[in-house]
Amino acid sequence: MTITTVNISDVYRMRITHFVDKLMQENWGFRERLDKTKVINDVTQSMQEKFTLQQFIAIKDSELQRRLGQRMAIVSMNGLITDFTQEQMTAFNDAVVRR
Repeated sequence: MTITTVNISDVYRMRITHFVDKLMQENWGFRERLDKTKVINDVTQSMQEKFTLQQFIAIKDSELQRRLGQRMAIVSMNGLITDFTQEQMTAFNDAVVRR
C-alpha cells in the first residue's frame, strides 16, 4: 500500500475546486465572466490566510458553497461594472442611491 503525501494547500484547493466547478456549471454568468483558475487560486489563498486546516475542514459543504457563490457573484459583478460606459455607470449609481 502506498501512502501519498498531500500538501496542505492541496486540501484547500481540492475542496474549493469541487464547489467552484459546481457553481460554474450552474451559472452561465460565472462561466462567461470569471477565470476559473484565478478564482480557485484567489480563494485558496484567502481561505488559507483566514482559516486553519481544521477550521476549513469543519465548514459545512453548504456554507462553503454559499460563501464561494457570494464571492464569485461579487467578483463577477465587479467585472461587469468596469465594462460600463459613463452613462451606464451614472444610471447604475442613481439606481443604487434610490434603493
